[in-house]
Amino acid sequence: MVTIDDLFRNDTVDYMDQIDTSEIYHPNQVYPEEIKIAYIANYIATGTMREASRLTGIPEDIAKNWKSQSSWWEPTVAKVRKQKQDELDAVLTSIVHETTDHIKDRIKYGDYKRTRDGTYERIPISGKDLAVILGVLFDKRALIRGDFTSISARSNADMKSLEQKFTKIAQDLQGKTIEGTVIKEDETSSN
Repeated sequence: MVTIDDLFRNDTVDYMDQIDTSEIYHPNQVYPEEIKIAYIANYIATGTMREASRLTGIPEDIAKNWKSQSSWWEPTVAKVRKQKQDELDAVLTSIVHETTDHIKDRIKYGDYKRTRDGTYERIPISGKDLAVILGVLFDKRALIRGDFTSISARSNADMKSLEQKFTKIAQDLQGKTIEGTVIKEDETSSN
């Protein structure tokens, strides 16, 4: 059987301190709260009960019973999933900051290029590459700030124009009768 320490390879989050285990506790339980939370963490990480059972040694039928009959299952899954998302967000934020530092370095000092003798030298980034970098960074910054991008601004203008046209049509038709002929479906299918 796998130990708790084996299950939690990432010790940046102590699940037991962040989850109220009183909801999970049952006086006649075979598996302690820590093991149940470890099972859920593995279930979230692997996406399958079968793999979580393999990793934890908890039989799959017991876990399925927890999932279908226990009031603590869904809230605990939600809490562990939120913690995993927070961990991922922290990792991705760190990568974004580090990548940004590398991009600034490359813009300022150039890209590395291997020379024929096997050494590396810094070559200025081309204008085309700088334009692409700037465009992507500018668009992402606009999205983060909630500013319009050219696509969303154009879409909003198109929608406003359509709204005005439909309003005019509705006003023009107000008080008028539209005459027409009703054609039954079976009449059209014989042609």
